[in-house]
Amino acid sequence: LLLVVPGGYREQDWERIGRMVQVETYRDSAAIWRALFVRPPVLLRLGRPLLYLAYRSEAVRGALGTLREEDAFGDAELATLKMPVGLIWGAEDRLFLSSAGEQMAKAIPRSRFQLIDRAGHGVQWERPRAFFGESIHDRCYRRPFYDQGKFGEAFDDEGARKGWWLFKLGCKGPVTYDACAEHR
Repeated sequence: LLLVVPGGYREQDWERIGRMVQVETYRDSAAIWRALFVRPPVLLRLGRPLLYLAYRSEAVRGALGTLREEDAFGDAELATLKMPVGLIWGAEDRLFLSSAGEQMAKAIPRSRFQLIDRAGHGVQWERPRAFFGESIHDRCYRRPFYDQGKFGEAFDDEGARKGWWLFKLGCKGPVTYDACAEHR
């Protein structure tokens, strides 16, 4: 299980968080923007007016209005998780402070906490290489067949059944750091 700056942890300053997500004016949106991002990519910067509109929408206001500290997870609930859990946090996240992530990691028996420097709450957008690490291709079980030049021509052909690389069928593993449809 991978948790990226999860907000559902009870042991946080919920008053501070509540104040940050209350957006009444465009100026208010600057505070949430600074909490979310340290150095957002250019295209994301162009979307700041949309963030303001989103936080002013009935849907977002309704969702935020239902959030309650008592609905969040505490240490006792987190301690019941049996699977390995990765917690990834932006070191400069001002919405959910990294200290909350460190506390969560202590409460979860099989957890690993990773702090990514020079990133805020939107760590996966600000630091994609640090967040995703290697490309999908680097970890793919089909990689040896790529190195051998063996490619599946159709999803149901012999090569695909043998695990050959599916580039001709749409795999973009060598150039992406995002999730893959095939997980092993």
